[in-house]
Amino acid sequence: MNKIKEYIVKWDDEAKIELRYIYDHIKQQSETNAKQVRTEILKTARSLKNMPERYESYPPMERIPGNYRYKEIFSYLLIYDVTETEVHIVKLAHKRKI
Repeated sequence: MNKIKEYIVKWDDEAKIELRYIYDHIKQQSETNAKQVRTEILKTARSLKNMPERYESYPPMERIPGNYRYKEIFSYLLIYDVTETEVHIVKLAHKRKI
């Protein structure tokens, strides 16, 4: 039986700061919405340990060495790089600010 490959998911410091900023920004209007967005982002990030290449390549980073991909979550983009053994969450940003 073939075991599904599991990747290690790591967050860059910048992405951690961006997640906190997003949460704090949304919380000014609604703590419930802020928790929902944060929960969905974290759930998606955790899910990348399996089949991280299932999401599309990230065109703005195609010329940079790496395998950059993204997943849209509400109005935010979770941008990550897939290596042989790891997934690096490199950026979180509002899709209108990219």
